[in-house]
Amino acid sequence: MMDDALFQPLCQAHIEGLATAEAQAQLAALLDSSEVARRAYVEQMRIHALLSWQHGRGSTLGTDAGRERKIVAFPRWPWMAAAAAVLLLCGLAVSWQREKASAGVSFDVVAAADTPFRVGDRVTRHVLEMERGRMSFRLTSGALVEVAGPAEVELISPMHLRVWRGTLTADISNGTKGFVVETAEARVVDLGTRFSVAAGAPAGTDVVVFEGKVEVYDPTVRSGASADKITLTEGEAIRVDPKRQSKRLPMVPLGADAQTLQGAEQSDIVSAVSDNVSEKGFSRYYGLVRGAMGEGARVYTTGHHRTWHPMPGSRFPVELEGADGVCTFDTDRSEKDLQITLQISRPCDLYVMTDARKPAPDWLKAEFIDTGYRLRSGPWIPRGTPADQLERLYQDGKSYLPYVVWRKRISAAGAVTLGSPQSEGQNGAPVMYSLAVKAF
Repeated sequence: MMDDALFQPLCQAHIEGLATAEAQAQLAALLDSSEVARRAYVEQMRIHALLSWQHGRGSTLGTDAGRERKIVAFPRWPWMAAAAAVLLLCGLAVSWQREKASAGVSFDVVAAADTPFRVGDRVTRHVLEMERGRMSFRLTSGALVEVAGPAEVELISPMHLRVWRGTLTADISNGTKGFVVETAEARVVDLGTRFSVAAGAPAGTDVVVFEGKVEVYDPTVRSGASADKITLTEGEAIRVDPKRQSKRLPMVPLGADAQTLQGAEQSDIVSAVSDNVSEKGFSRYYGLVRGAMGEGARVYTTGHHRTWHPMPGSRFPVELEGADGVCTFDTDRSEKDLQITLQISRPCDLYVMTDARKPAPDWLKAEFIDTGYRLRSGPWIPRGTPADQLERLYQDGKSYLPYVVWRKRISAAGAVTLGSPQSEGQNGAPVMYSLAVKAF
């Protein structure tokens, strides 16, 4: 029989390299006298070796407070041959995995600008470094990845990337789930989506979801049902700081397609957008799209199919073309006490596009003028539409909603606060208004 209460602490201290001479002698005596103890010891050594491999530390545990910790060998015992064999096999597995990793991960370049790579190249890298430019590539897992320089990305496998610095956007539209993008502050696990990660800044890691859903974990904790996680869906964004504390990211500068991050370059008109929504766990963001206002521009950060279009028989208003769009989110349509604040950095015209089917709220009529312009957004899908008709409606674009374009001239830098989309005594909520700014 084996005294488990004695064996476990002795074995653990031995594996960690912390056992005293007396403890080692006790463990040796226990192993000499018990076949059960010897089998348990071999199993513990196997688990230890596998865990060490999993954490990239081989068959040793590295250093602790400047002191090397190592496994103490007992070479005179025949039963140690079994443990040695286990460790040898694990060591070979480690060696094979490292050799495989050093060979790198292959991908196909599908788009490139201002980089040494060319469209059509098959590239194999363990680490991808870009000081400038943009490149899109497809991994063998099917994931489409866009990287904007300066960036440093480690390619761990076709299903796992680590961003040390820079901006990365992943599009997983082939049905594959479980694609992982990791940074120093966060592990982002894809659940079938398109999302961006920006890493390497002192403030931490930004995670922005354009479509679908992701789960965000502490990178030091293995992903799983028992691990703490944050679930983000379309139109949500958070920042995870170096202490791995997360908070809502209220404004996100977006690329012209509103499906990527803009990076360091931001609007010189709007420096920040915020609101008075204080709901716990609320992570919706306002998207700032510089110079992209025009036909086909994104309306909201939710409902990615909905874009701006002129009214039938008209052209898009020239006055609005090239303005910076501020994409809101349609869930704000029901907030009766809503306040949205824009930090304006230079004189400009501020445009508010509101639901033409509903009365304009009093604050808008008091401070803005009706330009006479009308726009429409779509396609919108009526509630209860069968799934087999959704694709046809999106392609045909027959379901649109009309908007009135209001304007206010902002003569100096400062904060501008807007109110709720709902008017006093209104029955039924309108669709949420959208915004644009243009310097004059």
